[in-house]
Amino acid sequence: MEIIDTAGQEEYSSFRDSSVATGDAFLVLFAINSTSSWHELKDLRSKIIQDRQQISSIPMVIVANKLASSIA
Repeated sequence: MEIIDTAGQEEYSSFRDSSVATGDAFLVLFAINSTSSWHELKDLRSKIIQDRQQISSIPMVIVANKLASSIA
């Protein structure tokens, strides 16, 4: 297993593209407190699906993070 954390940083976009082309499964995270993070996730998900059209099923888990807890 190889985990690639690009944290949405633009300088990793080519690395992210090659990972999309060769990955077997995807764990995609977004910040629940950021609208732009949600839109980036949707764009990345669409890119994964488009680039991997020949695969009928693409294992993908979408995770939201940065939710503040109200537990005292």
